[in-house]
Amino acid sequence: MSSVLSTFYTNIYNSIIPNSTITNTKLNENDVYNRDMPLELRKETVNQLKIKYPNKIPIIVEAINNVNGKNNTTPKITKNKFLASPETTVGHFIYEMRKYMNIGNHPDISIFIYISKKGIIPSSNIPIGHIYNLYKEDDGILVIYYSGESTFGK
Repeated sequence: MSSVLSTFYTNIYNSIIPNSTITNTKLNENDVYNRDMPLELRKETVNQLKIKYPNKIPIIVEAINNVNGKNNTTPKITKNKFLASPETTVGHFIYEMRKYMNIGNHPDISIFIYISKKGIIPSSNIPIGHIYNLYKEDDGILVIYYSGESTFGK
């Protein structure tokens, strides 16, 4: 049954977003994700997480501070490591991310997420588990980049 759902979501995902990418966006080369630990240590950490939390997906969230050569209104996030259920949709995950952002008096800021350094922009109804299966890093972590933009142009 899960392979049928996986094929179903793959077909939907590919029809909605056929390899869209971020243009002229420089993702941070010195991300917290890449800078903290060597690959082997990250793999071991992910394996320990999978043993302790077998039904969760490890996710690291990074801000993109410079989009198209301009400083944007990306809010800072106080938590950048998450464990999510595979059934969690992208839209719900963004909702959970916003809880850890200092948005304060700026509810007009929209949050946009990009998957891995390929810059894939996922649809909000796709389950995180499907995105994880397609775009997880070599160590088994899903890296999500985000940026913020003022919805009403302020």
